[in-house]
Amino acid sequence: MDRKLIISLSRCSLFCSLQETTLAKLLDLPGNRRKTYSPGAVIHQQGDPYDALDVLISGRINTTMHDANGKTMKLERISAPDVLAPGFLFAVDNALPVTISAESGVMILEFRKSALMKIGEQHPEFLFAYLEQSGNKIVSLANKLRFSHFNTIRQKAAHFLLEEMHTQRSSVIVLPYTKEFIAELFGVSRPALSRVLSELCREGIIRQQGRTVIICNEQILRELVDSSTLK
Repeated sequence: MDRKLIISLSRCSLFCSLQETTLAKLLDLPGNRRKTYSPGAVIHQQGDPYDALDVLISGRINTTMHDANGKTMKLERISAPDVLAPGFLFAVDNALPVTISAESGVMILEFRKSALMKIGEQHPEFLFAYLEQSGNKIVSLANKLRFSHFNTIRQKAAHFLLEEMHTQRSSVIVLPYTKEFIAELFGVSRPALSRVLSELCREGIIRQQGRTVIICNEQILRELVDSSTLK
């Protein structure tokens, strides 16, 4: 077995607790496959059954969701090493809610359920890591969907800042994530988010220094959020 492949797999948080000899045995189990995709290639279509776990060994992928009206929402950009949709693998209804496509050249290792169950039986730490990964992915998706009903970046930013005010119990908050991560959470570009935050600063609604944000006019932020429900 390719030692470079084993090392790459060991860098994934799901497999990092396993020894190289165990990883080699996992890769040798029947039914597991290595797949490569060119930039722009569709790896899975929304609605496809998800019967084997995809582990992103190299490259970057995007996940998008399409509604009945043809609207497309970018949900996540995932860079190697990582696992794709672990929470759906063992679901009764295992249809993927998103389309997964390659942003760059991609290599994926595909593991059958039987292989994962065998490793989980022998290594409880792997089973715990799998459950933790599944939970984290679901929380991440839920967080992104929270902002999907807001029409503008200003509304999304206002809602986010008000939530952090409530969580941190202060009008002086520290952004818990980078701007790049928040932009991905909103489904927008980082420059677009930065422009909106700069506008809120110029209008005296907030003040910002690094990751510290001072809420100067909470009422305006609440009016922005409330306006999202008005038709």
